[in-house]
Amino acid sequence: MKAARSQWSLVAIRSFLGIVYFSNGLAKLFDFSAFSLGPWSQYLINRGGAYNIIAANVHNGGIGPLRDFATGFVLPHWNVLAWVLTGGELAVGLGLMLGILGRIAALGGLAMSLLLFLWSVGAGAWTYDFMYEPILLAILALTPGLPGLDTLLLSLFRRGRPAIPPRREPLTKPAAHSRAH
Repeated sequence: MKAARSQWSLVAIRSFLGIVYFSNGLAKLFDFSAFSLGPWSQYLINRGGAYNIIAANVHNGGIGPLRDFATGFVLPHWNVLAWVLTGGELAVGLGLMLGILGRIAALGGLAMSLLLFLWSVGAGAWTYDFMYEPILLAILALTPGLPGLDTLLLSLFRRGRPAIPPRREPLTKPAAHSRAH
């Protein structure tokens, strides 16, 4: 019983992180940054905002080779890489929310969040809270068998239920026709 509770707790964390990634991917896709639902308002990071965050962090700090990678490759090619980031956030978000290849989605989110963290080191940014996300994503990536859409489909497959029902033979066989030669 305790194992089931802890699994559902991790599913809730996975789903929340999926919403975060997916909503920020949508903000990049449709180029908006403010979202309101009744009295609740949220700031999301669109493509321009992501560029500004990376540029400011690597300008003010960052780790040598990663800073050089950002200034020499990422920022000059942002018109293309912004769409790669957008697709990555949408894929990670869907994977985490629905539990489709959840461990792979967690690894993708972990890579993105660690890179952002490493670009922020030494930039004067408050990086302590940047570590919550990578730690949670690492835990999700290391946890096998969390309930999700992929585990549901796998369990249906393992029960012997084929995805396509077998073709049934007709109840009566057609009469054999003889050919005259």
